[in-house]
Amino acid sequence: MEAALNELERRLDPATFFRISRSVIVNLDHVAEVEMTEAGYGDALLKTGVRLQVSRRRLKTLLDKLDGTR
Repeated sequence: MEAALNELERRLDPATFFRISRSVIVNLDHVAEVEMTEAGYGDALLKTGVRLQVSRRRLKTLLDKLDGTR
């Protein structure tokens, strides 16, 4: 499955979509906020109320991308 997600990630616009973990790609326009959690992780809170864990490795890049779009 990760191979299929890798292919999808390559086809998506990186200005709009971002991979926050091994198994999740989000539309940046749908991220309401990012909350820091213990152990260096973050939670992306979507506008729908869904909460998704962001990997430590991708957290800073996500925050940078969101700062650039808001």
